[in-house]
Amino acid sequence: MPRRRHSQAVAVEPSRRAALPEARGSWLVALGGVGLGLAIYYTFASIDSVNHALREATGNSAVFVLRWMGWPAAREGLQVVSGGFRLLVVTEHTPLASIALVTGAAMAYPAALRSKLLCVLIAGLALYAINAVRVASLVYLGGKAPAPLVDVYGLVWQSMMILVPLLIWLLWAGRDVLKQRR
Repeated sequence: MPRRRHSQAVAVEPSRRAALPEARGSWLVALGGVGLGLAIYYTFASIDSVNHALREATGNSAVFVLRWMGWPAAREGLQVVSGGFRLLVVTEHTPLASIALVTGAAMAYPAALRSKLLCVLIAGLALYAINAVRVASLVYLGGKAPAPLVDVYGLVWQSMMILVPLLIWLLWAGRDVLKQRR
């Protein structure tokens, strides 16, 4: 095969040529979805009343899970208190980032708006429940065995709160692809 010089144009098959603008458009939609997710996160995180309400709801749900497990717990302001351990609920303890991630991914995916909204609703509820277990487990661990708390928070739960929204989105997108093929 003769060596091609950099100044020579590469011939692209007509079928591939038609796909190039579509591929560029897909990247723009994906970047728009990422931008939407970031905008959702930073908008809700920066509105004090919304941020405060999310943090209170996160604390309440963690207390509910702890009590359901039979562990005494209470919420004092934005702190969850149990077994002599106090956890201040900050924005990073809410499911906001995970919900923003799945929202951006769903909105960037080429599907019907109703399907996208259903994905965001189901994912939001699931992530809220998972987050309640996450915060409750951190408070429980902090009261029982505080030594591995930082590792469990940073390695286990942070990873889960990134992977679970992606898994939810992949399951939804796969279901949508199967529905389109029928």
